[in-house]
Amino acid sequence: MVSTSRRRRLAEIALVALFAGCAHRLPNGGEWAGDLAVRPGSTLPREGASQPQVITLFEVSQQRTVGKQFFIAGVGYVAFNGGGSTLAGFNRALDPFVELTVADRRDPGLAACRALLVPASFVDHAVQISGRGHFAALPGVYTRNLAVLRLETFSACKLVPRR
Repeated sequence: MVSTSRRRRLAEIALVALFAGCAHRLPNGGEWAGDLAVRPGSTLPREGASQPQVITLFEVSQQRTVGKQFFIAGVGYVAFNGGGSTLAGFNRALDPFVELTVADRRDPGLAACRALLVPASFVDHAVQISGRGHFAALPGVYTRNLAVLRLETFSACKLVPRR
C-alpha cells in the first residue's frame, strides 16, 4: 500500500510538472492580445462597414478620372483594419494587383497624391495611400491576387522606402 501511494504521489508530481512545463506562456510579458487580429473587448466591424485602409504601391500602371471618382491601378500591397494584410512578397512578379477607387476626385489630398504617382517616385520609393473605405481580395491572374479598394475618405499620401 505504501508503494501505491508513493507511485500515486510521484504521478501527481509528474503531472503537475508536465502541465507547468507545457503551460502556454504569454509572449511579451502577457501582452498576448497584441497578437490577435481583434483585441478582446473590441467589436468586429459590421459586415460591409467602412474601415481604415493603407495601400502601398510599388508601381502604377493606370490612373484616370471616372465620373466623380478617381481610379488608380498598380502593384503593391494592402494592410487593412483588424490586423490582416495582403502582403507583397520579395518576388515583385507575385505582388498583388491593386485597384483603388477614390470616391471624390476633387479631394484636396488626392491632388497632392497625384503628383507622387509618377514613374520617378517609384525608382527608390513606394507611394503609401491611406484612408477609410472598403477592401475586397479577389482571385487574380495566374498566381497574383487582386486587391480591390474604394476609399470614401482620403487621409494621406506619402513616399515610403521600398522594402
